[in-house]
Amino acid sequence: MATQEACFAAINTVVERVNTQDVGKKRERVPQRTVGCTILDLDLTYVGKVVDGYIVDVRPSRTHSADMRLICNSDDLMAMVEGDLKFSQAWSTGRVRIDASMRDLLRLRSLA
Repeated sequence: MATQEACFAAINTVVERVNTQDVGKKRERVPQRTVGCTILDLDLTYVGKVVDGYIVDVRPSRTHSADMRLICNSDDLMAMVEGDLKFSQAWSTGRVRIDASMRDLLRLRSLA
């Protein structure tokens, strides 16, 4: 099991990757939403905001609510960020879940 600090660093790595991608005008079409990552084995949730296509203000949260939420355990989060586990494989095998509307998923996909 990864530590809380390691998970926060991994989430910040993902945020940095998304925020530094050159996606042109696609960012303009991404609505303001809250995004979150719930880490089941640590009973911890991090929540941030999507503003102008950038993820900002990521912090621990006591609530599990967000417009778009990734749900996984700490080891799977670390493996995906480190490149040892592909997101598509983790999702198709049930190791990762996504709680979001289809419309939000398609919009956020344009940034990934």
